[in-house]
Amino acid sequence: MQVWIDPTNIEDIMSGIPNRGEAREVLEKIKMARQRQRKRLKKYGKKINSEMSTAETKEICKMTSEASTHLERYGKLKGISPRSFMKIIKIAQTIRDLKNIDLEGCYRSEEGRAGSKEGDFENKIELEDISEALSYRVSIKENI
Repeated sequence: MQVWIDPTNIEDIMSGIPNRGEAREVLEKIKMARQRQRKRLKKYGKKINSEMSTAETKEICKMTSEASTHLERYGKLKGISPRSFMKIIKIAQTIRDLKNIDLEGCYRSEEGRAGSKEGDFENKIELEDISEALSYRVSIKENI
């Protein structure tokens, strides 16, 4: 994944120390996201979302109907490959993990009640997660 950012002003870098707190917060979010991924993927022998196979991605990465519809429409419009489709879903799951969404107690019982029993995890990829993942796609045709 590539993310384009604006150039940084050298004065901002040189006066820098205040940004260390922000860097620590980002690092903590990354650590927590990696923990979630390891926990979720442990039974598959994987550590991070990018290691998931297509079958694992389909099983693990659940989307809201809005997110699924948006991705399907985008796929038809742009003619993306199945491999790209799965990659977008993995990136969206990583975005979801970074948002610190799946907190303790977010499991659902068979009756649909919240509880602490491990079962179907209620942490679906939302429309905004898919939209963000799609925003990182770079079209070769657009950059020529």
